[in-house]
Amino acid sequence: ASDVYKRQDLIARQKSFFKTHKTKEVSYRLEKLNLLQRSIERHKEDIFEALHKDFRKSNFESFVSEVALVIDEIK
Repeated sequence: ASDVYKRQDLIARQKSFFKTHKTKEVSYRLEKLNLLQRSIERHKEDIFEALHKDFRKSNFESFVSEVALVIDEIK
């Protein structure tokens, strides 16, 4: 299938899921936030590399201004 059809299918599935109202459940939202936090922690070296490449940020600056900030907000 073409990329256009794949995107259209993805959008249709997301809209359908949103209509289930599952995203309104606090437990669902907390689970997704925990998954996001773990993903950030697991990929922080990749995040540091991308921020250095794009903005010349050091690992320390990336951690303080990006990674730690988002993780703190999640908690």
